[in-house]
Amino acid sequence: MVMIVRVVSHVVFQLIVGAGIGGVIGELVTGDWLYTIVWSTAIPLFILAGTFASSTSRTPTSPTGIRRVPGIVASAASIPVARVAVLNPEPTAVPITATTVAEPAAATVVPVAPAGAIPLRPTVPWWSRALAISVILVGAAITLIPSYRIIGWTAGNIAQGRFWDGNDMRTGLHQQEAVDDLAHAVGTYKFVNISFYDSYVIAEAPTSSTSVTTDRYVWRYGRIESRDPESAAIDGAFDASRIDFSIVGELVERSKQDAGWDSFESFYPSVRMSNEGIVEVDISLSSAYFSATYRYTTSGDVIDRSGTGLD
Repeated sequence: MVMIVRVVSHVVFQLIVGAGIGGVIGELVTGDWLYTIVWSTAIPLFILAGTFASSTSRTPTSPTGIRRVPGIVASAASIPVARVAVLNPEPTAVPITATTVAEPAAATVVPVAPAGAIPLRPTVPWWSRALAISVILVGAAITLIPSYRIIGWTAGNIAQGRFWDGNDMRTGLHQQEAVDDLAHAVGTYKFVNISFYDSYVIAEAPTSSTSVTTDRYVWRYGRIESRDPESAAIDGAFDASRIDFSIVGELVERSKQDAGWDSFESFYPSVRMSNEGIVEVDISLSSAYFSATYRYTTSGDVIDRSGTGLD
């Protein structure tokens, strides 16, 4: 029973370590606040589980005392020595010469462990270490399951040299995937408006295929984060399945280059139906001094541009 408790406690401890590592990786890669909760919760659990696992691993040791020197028999009783009085004994002194001087016998040193010393633990076998590492990796992998796709995106971003902004929904590489997720949640590609921000996308879509009301959907961290009522009327719905949303990032860069400002405080693209019944991509730019809006067709042609700070 003690062995089972020991094994279980070690496995739990290693899974917690893996979950904490997965939480740190998940937060760095996705920015998801849920992973912040995971690793911050794993820290106190790591301490508790580690303490418990350590206590179950301790085995009682016999106290260390003074060792007996081999060849000497210890006895608690004293051995009497006969004493005989001798009158005028013969001298036994021997003159000191070079041949009579003997070297002292070398003292035999017997190493003795100090009292209370803890003996060294045996070396942990390689297979035990490999098993522990495997359990830790399993804990990290389970923690990262909800973000496997985002992690895959990040790997692709690195391959394309877009590590820092590849997942940015304004200028990155994955606007189409976000719209596909939204369409799956809505049940159709019919939208009223889709706006792109740095780490999230907000879309307005009909509540159902037969309703006249609309709902507001928020996509963030690779999932639909919320859905709330938005409007009592549908104003200009369009079919998003006919649009290649990978063009959004390209149009943002084109607009920024055309404006030619030294810096930008904000830039937000959105897709909507215009008053003329044309589906267009609007790019809103702003700096400390200027603001402007660029209008494009879904194929990338300029419809109009307006604002301040433009040549």
